[in-house]
Amino acid sequence: MRTTFLAVFLVLVAGCATADQIGGLVTNLPDGWNLGLAPIVPLPKTASTEQVLHAVFQVRLTADGFITNYTVLKAQQVTLAGVHHPGARKDSYTAVLVQTGHGEKIVLFRYDDFSKGWWSSHIYDTKPSA
Repeated sequence: MRTTFLAVFLVLVAGCATADQIGGLVTNLPDGWNLGLAPIVPLPKTASTEQVLHAVFQVRLTADGFITNYTVLKAQQVTLAGVHHPGARKDSYTAVLVQTGHGEKIVLFRYDDFSKGWWSSHIYDTKPSA
């Protein structure tokens, strides 16, 4: 009984830490996060999160180089200021927390109807979870 309680508690704590990492990034995005050039991933709107994530890692270079091995820890929808008109409208993004050989990272992307592909901002480092 005690072991079961401890296991459930640890799963809940880990889940809260994961949600807090994405929420922390979303509420504290650096100024100009949505400005500048970003490659468009030419996949259909119906592409899965995993397909888009894989393609993003093939075209986005991080400070650690290209990411080839990763594990998805959490994916969720978030709402952020519009890329072309910050403050004028909101866009829905997919935020994915991944574990890589260089630590945990968060990737933000959304489908862009005008470009007919997936737009990805930077790949963000996270603080180590407690």
